[in-house]
Amino acid sequence: MKKLLLLTKFLLAGALATLAQQGVGINTTGSQPHASAMLDINSTTKGLLISRMTAAQRSAISSPATGLQVFQTDGTAGFYYYNGNAWVQLGAAGGGGGSYSAGTGIDVTGSIISAKNTTALWNANQLQGKDISTTSPLNGQVMTYSLATNKWVPATPGSVNSSG
Repeated sequence: MKKLLLLTKFLLAGALATLAQQGVGINTTGSQPHASAMLDINSTTKGLLISRMTAAQRSAISSPATGLQVFQTDGTAGFYYYNGNAWVQLGAAGGGGGSYSAGTGIDVTGSIISAKNTTALWNANQLQGKDISTTSPLNGQVMTYSLATNKWVPATPGSVNSSG
């Protein structure tokens, strides 16, 4: 009897050790969690509902873990995460989104595209480092460089010449 009890304990300990190395899968298909995930949630009809709270409740969390996420319901509502020093709204400038660099010399912030410098191929006021005329091109016109004005100006194709 003692040997059977000891064997049962051994098998149970082995089974628990195996389970501890696997992630948890929450789904309706019975599929196993992905090997790289501690928690694998899978559904085609439902989503993940993260903790919802006010800014005061969020601020009252004692010693939040780096990476902790909540949804704030008041003030500037939205998803927030703790970066180890402060709560940062997801999608806010400097908070993991909202401001991007699109290659050399171009910044994209929200819906604004701007140049970092005037030597970029293109910026809001220049093309290849040359000023752009404030005259809007008409339908069918193209931008050409005028030596007379030292600017890119609209012109009708076929009448284009570099002397301006």
